[in-house]
Amino acid sequence: MNTAWIAVIGTLSGVALTAITGLIGARLTINSQREQAGAQRDHEARNKIRDERRAAFVAYLSAYQALLGRALEAMENPALKSAEDLRRADGGTNIVATRYAEQERRDFTRAYEHLLITADRPETIEAARDATAKLWDIIRAVGSQESFDVAEERARAPRRMLRQRMREELRFSEYS
Repeated sequence: MNTAWIAVIGTLSGVALTAITGLIGARLTINSQREQAGAQRDHEARNKIRDERRAAFVAYLSAYQALLGRALEAMENPALKSAEDLRRADGGTNIVATRYAEQERRDFTRAYEHLLITADRPETIEAARDATAKLWDIIRAVGSQESFDVAEERARAPRRMLRQRMREELRFSEYS
């Protein structure tokens, strides 16, 4: 074989090897970038879900406290115990106070439903149901100080349990 051919074959082989290596490197880079972009999208989606869940939990707890505060206020001020009592107390003109109590109930119900939809773990949902049932027991007990005190005491542990379950769910969603 002629030495010129050996040089041509060697050069062409080097060019082909360099091209193949470059193509493989480019392909690996593209695959790596796609995986990183996918992982970033997944991470952002998990963060968004966790943030929405956190907002639902905060809304529920805020609405819970508002409704509980309304019940406490009604216990402290007998004129605020019911919408009918409010109407009688001022001749039926205090519609704002009546709507205020109704608005809190609607806000709480909405927040509760949102929590049930948003929560992912059965333990959190069950704790929310228990805490909500105990809150409604408090609301029903308005008017009797003894019943109210008993209902309020029974609601403390479920409320603490719910907060704990919410924290656990948020921590769990952070790492999953």
